[in-house]
Amino acid sequence: MAEILGGFNANEVEPAEAFQCLPAGQYDVAITSADAYTTNSGKFLAMKFVLAVLNGQYQNRKLYINCLIYARCPSYSGAWDSKDEQTVKIGAGKFSAMCRAVNVLTPKDTSELMAKTLRCSVSVKENPERGKQNEVTAFMPRSAMPVSQAVASQPVMQQPVMAGAGPANSPF
Repeated sequence: MAEILGGFNANEVEPAEAFQCLPAGQYDVAITSADAYTTNSGKFLAMKFVLAVLNGQYQNRKLYINCLIYARCPSYSGAWDSKDEQTVKIGAGKFSAMCRAVNVLTPKDTSELMAKTLRCSVSVKENPERGKQNEVTAFMPRSAMPVSQAVASQPVMQQPVMAGAGPANSPF
């Protein structure tokens, strides 16, 4: 057991509200966390990101993204199939789109991406186990004019950089 230092009185703290997804739309965001890790299976190198909404009604809300960017980690010796290749292609494409949106095309360290701002398109999808969840579907450079509170969820007329839009010989 663990002692709760100083005690805790739930009567003094309002209960947390149920989580609500962001409405589908485009949001200006900043990268607040970027980490690389090897998946539990050892198959993939992955990136996880936390993005914070910069303005509007949802300012400071967080979006979470995981991208599998490399396959066949050196320590992995298990089976491999074409589904794994497709998974990496999708994840690496998302990472490429994010890098292009912040104009960091050849990052060597996650610190190069920290505090960079961009715009992302967000959708809402239904997860059978967890209910509604946000999914970031596209990344684009942030426009010179910030999204105002009144139009924070209104579409912005700008061509998105879609995941997988890189050159055919690109590693991403």
